[in-house]
Amino acid sequence: SFYFTIAFFPICVGYYVAGLYLSKLPLNKKYRNIAIILAIISWIGFLCSMLIPYMMNGEISYTLDNWSYINVAIPSLSLFYLFRYYFENRKFKEKTNKVIMIVGSVTFGIFLFHTFINYRLYGLDIIQNIFGLNVFVGVIVLEILTFIISGILTYILKKVKLINKFL
Repeated sequence: SFYFTIAFFPICVGYYVAGLYLSKLPLNKKYRNIAIILAIISWIGFLCSMLIPYMMNGEISYTLDNWSYINVAIPSLSLFYLFRYYFENRKFKEKTNKVIMIVGSVTFGIFLFHTFINYRLYGLDIIQNIFGLNVFVGVIVLEILTFIISGILTYILKKVKLINKFL
């Protein structure tokens, strides 16, 4: 049953388990190439699932646009491994390290707030106007704004001592 599965093994736990596994996986070209191929295949499949219905009837299908679906999980996990592969042993400048640390420290808050922020932004007239001009650009603008606003909100809330321990 769907309810049984969600109750005992939520999808988000799967991401944590997969992330733990991928964090222990050796960094080598074989696994890098597998991650690249899987990500590309998933992205092509996802784009086709959006473009084909759009070209046929002028509407974008969000059928496969869900973080719990495999076509979203595979590129996400592939990106996780690829970031490890290219950046784990790399030395950065002090300012870059600071930005990475700040973004890393607010990711959980971004995860918590993004749905609410996304919903609120989508209702704004300016976002609707962008979607009216070009849906694909609208999605990108909406996602970037959601990420930035959720990150800033989390960063500010982390300054409050009572809330900090939860974010």
